[in-house]
Amino acid sequence: MFHRNLANANTLLTLGDVRHFQAIAMLGRGLFELGVDMKLLALVPGGADKMILFADVEKLRCARNLVAFKNSNPNAGLDSTPYSTFISREEARIDLARNAMWSNPKKLDHWSGQNLAQRVALVGSPFDEFYKGYYPLLSWYVHSGLTGVVNLQRKHS
Repeated sequence: MFHRNLANANTLLTLGDVRHFQAIAMLGRGLFELGVDMKLLALVPGGADKMILFADVEKLRCARNLVAFKNSNPNAGLDSTPYSTFISREEARIDLARNAMWSNPKKLDHWSGQNLAQRVALVGSPFDEFYKGYYPLLSWYVHSGLTGVVNLQRKHS
């Protein structure tokens, strides 16, 4: 997580034009969410093991989706061989570990088993204040597309 945060921060420092506002907002959200995760590691029993396994669970989910897409669309330009190989090699191990690690392995969106609001409540200050006061603003710019900026007046200097 540290290296991912560092890479995100370094990328953020290269974005200096107002046209980059959406990328800046996306990186800001990502940095916040990784910061919450870093604090959360110490609060969730088995947090490090869950986080590491969750990465494999997500890779398997993505591989399955890619292979299913290719199977439904044989003419697509996607080479699904690496993903099929990953599934063949890792599926049984990952599924077994997933079922052993989490009580509800069918619905797993985060390694902690909690949504972002629950995670923020658990880690507390200063994340809770940022989550309520600034995270919605970042989400506005990340998810809303043009609605965050349409009809704004250009500022003349």
